[in-house]
Amino acid sequence: MRDRRSLLYRALGASLVMAAVAGAAWLLRAPLLVPPLGATTLLVMMRPDVRASSPRNVIVGHAFGMTCGFFALQVTGMASQPCAVIEGFQPGHIASAMIALFFTILTTEGLGFSHPPAGATTLIVSLGVLRAPWQLAGYETGATLLVAVAFVLHRVGGVDYPLWSRNGIAEEAAEA
Repeated sequence: MRDRRSLLYRALGASLVMAAVAGAAWLLRAPLLVPPLGATTLLVMMRPDVRASSPRNVIVGHAFGMTCGFFALQVTGMASQPCAVIEGFQPGHIASAMIALFFTILTTEGLGFSHPPAGATTLIVSLGVLRAPWQLAGYETGATLLVAVAFVLHRVGGVDYPLWSRNGIAEEAAEA
């Protein structure tokens, strides 16, 4: 019975996290809620004990993903081209996506900020869906708000989040 209650609480919590970020996006009229944050919410609410769910990894992982995507747009010359998702892919979009993902993996994994949804973040940017600095700032604000709301909900629910040096995070660090 406890497992069902926990699942229900975490699913409800994930919905509340999304509502908070979406509500802030609506109030601020800014792109705070972007699809990769759905995967982040799932990870943070359902697996708060893994390193990829820690606030540091969420915030820094998405920041690296955005930065690498923005860099790739610039070096491939695709920053001035239409969004690949809306206007269609060009060879430069392929190069941009490849470069962005390459550097996102190198930075997030190499520097210890593993957060798999950052792979989707880097594609959102490198394909030109979001590209303006104010859009990227909004996105990062959404990731930060997500972590803050999840922190409160986990504490209310009796979940020790974030786990910095115990249980799953310590075990993952030992395995790496």
